[in-house]
Amino acid sequence: MIEQTPNSLQSSFPRGHRTSPASKGKPLAILVFPPVWLPIVPHLAVPVLTAYLREKGFEVVPVDANLEFFTEYLLTKKTLDQLLDQLSFRLSQDPQSLPEELRGRAMKRFGLWEQAAHRVEYLKAVLRLEESFFNPDKVLPAIEDLYQLMEMASLSGWPGRISFNYYRRGDIWSREDLAQLCTNPLRNVFLPFWKDLMNQRFKKIKPSLVGISISSVHQFIAAMTLARLLREEMPETHVVVGGKHLLRIQEKLTQHSFFFQDYFHSAVLHEGEEPLAMLMGHLESGGGLDSIPGLVYMANNRPRLNPPKPPPALGELPPPDFSDVQWQDYLVPRPYAPLRMSRGCYWGKCTFCIRYGTERVDFLEPHQVVGEMERLGELYGVRDFTVNDDCMPPEYWEELCQEILRRELKVSMLIWAKPVAGFTAKRLKKMAQAGVRQIRWGVESAHPRVLRLMRKGTTVSHMREVLERSRHAGIWNHACFILGFPTETREEAETTLDFLRSHRDRIHSFILYPFVLYENTHVFANPREFSIEEVTRKATPFFDLLEYRTEAGMAPREAAALARKAKETLLEGPEGKPFWYYLKLREYLQLYLERFGAGRTEAMSFDRRGLEGSWEGLEP
Repeated sequence: MIEQTPNSLQSSFPRGHRTSPASKGKPLAILVFPPVWLPIVPHLAVPVLTAYLREKGFEVVPVDANLEFFTEYLLTKKTLDQLLDQLSFRLSQDPQSLPEELRGRAMKRFGLWEQAAHRVEYLKAVLRLEESFFNPDKVLPAIEDLYQLMEMASLSGWPGRISFNYYRRGDIWSREDLAQLCTNPLRNVFLPFWKDLMNQRFKKIKPSLVGISISSVHQFIAAMTLARLLREEMPETHVVVGGKHLLRIQEKLTQHSFFFQDYFHSAVLHEGEEPLAMLMGHLESGGGLDSIPGLVYMANNRPRLNPPKPPPALGELPPPDFSDVQWQDYLVPRPYAPLRMSRGCYWGKCTFCIRYGTERVDFLEPHQVVGEMERLGELYGVRDFTVNDDCMPPEYWEELCQEILRRELKVSMLIWAKPVAGFTAKRLKKMAQAGVRQIRWGVESAHPRVLRLMRKGTTVSHMREVLERSRHAGIWNHACFILGFPTETREEAETTLDFLRSHRDRIHSFILYPFVLYENTHVFANPREFSIEEVTRKATPFFDLLEYRTEAGMAPREAAALARKAKETLLEGPEGKPFWYYLKLREYLQLYLERFGAGRTEAMSFDRRGLEGSWEGLEP
C-alpha cells in the first residue's frame, strides 16, 4: 500500500497571500473556520464575511484552520508519532477504555499505522499532484492509508471519532463534560493545535475580534475549544461565533449562560454580514449591542437575543474574497472552489426537512454566478466547482448553463437537484455540455405513498425518466434514499431497495440514510399526522437527542439495521466494492468524472489488494 519513494514534483498551484495586521488602533478581526471539514475545498463562510467586512473598511485576517489542522498538524509525522505513543500506552495501561473489537483492530493494525505515519508526506503529495491523483493504483492506497491514520487518531482519543468530514464524541453530555474536554490535550485532539496557532499567530496580531464559523456539528468541539482558550489567554479580544449550526441550537444559547461566561462573548444567528460589521463598529467606537440584529449576548446576567432582520440580497453583496486562500495546500491536485447561487429552498415543502415552509428565497442571477466562475478561473485557475445550494429549479439550471456555453467556459460542476419532470432530456444534455458532471439526486423513496407523505413533489415514473435522461446525457447520478420514514413498512422500504437494485444501470452511486427526526420540521410539529405516538427527548446544553415510537411502520432501530444491511449487500459486486466507494469523497469522484467521464470512471480498474475499507458503522 505504501510506496517507498516519495514524489518530489512541485505543485503548480497559484500562490495566495496572507493579510498583514492592521495599523495600530484600528480594530482588526480574525475570522476562523475550524475543523472538522473537508481539507479539499475552501468553505464559503469566511471568504463571504471577509469580502463584506473589507468592503466596509475593516481589517480582516481569514484563517482556514481546518486546512491547517489536517495538513500542518494532524497529518504530520510528529503528531502521528505522539498519537501512536499515546495509543500504545492506552493499550498497555488502560486496555478496557477501548471496546474489545477496537482493541483487536488496534493490535492488528499498529504496524501499518507506523509505516503510514512515516510516509505521510508522500501520501499527501499523491493527492496534490495530478499524475499520481489520476492513477487509481496510487491514489486509492494513499486515501486508504490516510483514513487508517485518522482511525488511529480516533482510537488514541476514543471515544472521539475523526475523519476528513466527521468528528463526533459519545461522552459530552453536560457543561462539566465540555469544560474537562477543552482542557485535556490527551482527550482533545484540537487543543495542542489551537495553543500553537494562538501563540504563533493570534497573539502577535492582537485582534479586537475573533469570529468562529460553525457550519456543522462536526466543528462544534473544536470551536468551543478555541473559544475557551481565547477567553482565558486573550481576555481583551471579543469572541463571537456564528454559522448554520447555531440555528439548530439557538434555544440552547438563550437558555445557558455558561456559553457566554466561559466560551464566547456573543453569537450571531442567521446571516452574519451586517451583524458582524455592526459588531466591529461597536468595538471601534462603542455603543450598545442591542441594535445588532440576530445577536445573542449577556444582558442583566442572562442571554439576550436581538430580533433578526432580513439580510442584504445576495446580488448586493461583494463576491467572496479568496485572495488569502492557499490553494496549493489543499489535498486536491488543482484549485477547487465552492459556489453559492441561492439562499433558502425554492420548494420548501419536504416534511422531513428543517427548511420546510421557507418563505424567502433569494437567487443570484445566472449571469452573476457565471461571472464569479469566470473571475475565479482568471484569478486562481479554478475550473472545478461544488454547488451546495439545497435545491435549484430546472429552469434556473438551463439559463445558467446557457450562459456558461455562451461564454465558452470550460468548467465542471457537482450539484444537488430534485428529480422532477422539468429536467428534460434537452435540459440535461445542455447541463452536461456546460460541465455538470455529477448530480446528487434527492430521490428519498420509490414508494408512491411515502413520497406523498414526504411531499417531495416527485413521482416514481418521473424519477425513473429523469435518471435515465441524466445517464444518457453522460452525467453521474448519485441517488440519496431515506429508509424508515414514519409509517413506512418493511415492504414499502423493500420497494425502494428494489428500485435501487433494478436501476443500477442509471444509478451510479448511492447513499442510504435511516430517517432521523429533527426539530423545526413538519413531521416534528405534526407527529400524529405521521402516526408518531410518543417523542422522548434527552436534553443536554448542546443538543436534544430525539427518539420516537410509531403506531405504524418500522421502528427506528429496524430501519437503521435495514439501511446498514442493504448498503453492505448493494456495495458488494462480483469483484468487490466499486471504485467510487474507495475514493470515499464525492469531490474526488468529481475530478475523475471530469477527466475520464462517467462510463470510464464507473468501469475503472484498480488493484484491490490492501484496500480494507473504512471503519464506518462503529459507534462510540
